Amino acid sequence: MADAPGTHFHYEGSNTELLARVVEVVSGQPFAQFLQQRIFSPLAMHDTGFEVPLAQRGRVVELPTSNDDGSLRVADTLSARNPGVRLKGYDSGAGGLYSTAADYLKFAHMLLDDGRSGTQQLLSRKTVELMMSDQLAGFEPAISSYGAGEGFGLGGYVITNPAYRGKLGSVGQFGWSGAASTYFTIDRKEKLVAILLMQYLPSGDKALASPSTRFYNLVYQAIP
Repeated sequence: MADAPGTHFHYEGSNTELLARVVEVVSGQPFAQFLQQRIFSPLAMHDTGFEVPLAQRGRVVELPTSNDDGSLRVADTLSARNPGVRLKGYDSGAGGLYSTAADYLKFAHMLLDDGRSGTQQLLSRKTVELMMSDQLAGFEPAISSYGAGEGFGLGGYVITNPAYRGKLGSVGQFGWSGAASTYFTIDRKEKLVAILLMQYLPSGDKALASPSTRFYNLVYQAIP
């Protein structure tokens, strides 16, 4: 599918793959080494990488999916069949990392804190602001994202209208959801990070219902 530039938005990983290669050329490092040096080590994300050491692979949670009758089975994907193995033959900018909820929380908190972690400034405040700004709103006319009430920042959705979206939240809230029923959001107005990792791949005629609306509504209802 192709469209004239500036007319439609399509979520596509090839642009992020290209960006990872740009990082390699500019830094002179393999992408995995750059991530380790600039992100994972400073944030003490010890359980994050493109593959899991053999001795640790028993910690990888099984990835179930649904049969047509509603029963569960292990999904027929590489990560489900061989938990912990490298998923691509190269360091991908568009997917393939293994991590834990604790590690991802460290990463999300860094973004919440304007790119800081303790005394370290991993990203500039203005970079984070640009990352969490709707990049589609500047087109004439504005380009819509996939979700109602959402725009798109640099790597995730940006909430433009919580009421239109149909979930409690804030204008400017940033986040994304993954294929295996994983959700995260960062709300800098509320100083909030919320993460839900279900490790479930929807499939079949009786897939489990998405919990995202209930999850976000409960999170925001809990704010004093």
